[in-house]
Amino acid sequence: MSLGTNSIRSWNEMQKIFIEKYKDHDLKEEIFRMNQREYESLEDLLERFMYNIKRGKLHHLGSDTLKTILLRTTRDEWINLFNIMSRGDVYQLSFEEICETCKHISRGKARVGKSTSRSVS
Repeated sequence: MSLGTNSIRSWNEMQKIFIEKYKDHDLKEEIFRMNQREYESLEDLLERFMYNIKRGKLHHLGSDTLKTILLRTTRDEWINLFNIMSRGDVYQLSFEEICETCKHISRGKARVGKSTSRSVS
């Protein structure tokens, strides 16, 4: 009796195959457990979200799935702001529109902070 041609031949090889198989599972779990940090801007959340999607090789997920996961990670106060900015229900926007709104809101807040600091000095 002999091992087949695609058999594992050493402990190190088995370890490598095992890690490759299950490391993506950990990344998927991390993405599905993601939450927006207390002082994290929407743009920073989006950047971290997209980084984890790319790292987890989940870019094949559909736009609706990505939208649902991203909105689930977003803090409630930001969802309320999204609803105001989208003039209704943020869940009706596409994933791409939500990403653009994240950037717009974050950059708008950054400009307000900078203009306020200039007027004080």
